[in-house]
Amino acid sequence: MFGLRSAAKQPGSSTSAADTLIFLVIVAVAAATRLAFLDLVEFSDDEATIAGLAISFLEGRSLPLVGNVSSVGIHNPPGLIWLLAIPVAFTHEPALITGFIGLLGVGAVLLCYRLCD
Repeated sequence: MFGLRSAAKQPGSSTSAADTLIFLVIVAVAAATRLAFLDLVEFSDDEATIAGLAISFLEGRSLPLVGNVSSVGIHNPPGLIWLLAIPVAFTHEPALITGFIGLLGVGAVLLCYRLCD
């Protein structure tokens, strides 16, 4: 794929050392870029609003049916609030909440690699 392999992978063939190395480098770069320096992450008004809505959701005050207002004035879907309810149930620390999103990003890279393999 993308010039990394000279021949198509045959069913039942084993993974070569080069494929394994490429996979490990991709995962390492994905993890480093998403999970390094979480203490320096920007957690501003938008992020705090979404975290606050996730807290309200967990406390049973409201079921969010829309998300925060986007820059063009329309409401985003509530999926991010529902997703952030998972880490917010355990911590209100912004760096750890951001780390959860980073882990989801690494998982997305793994899934894309697996689907394209």
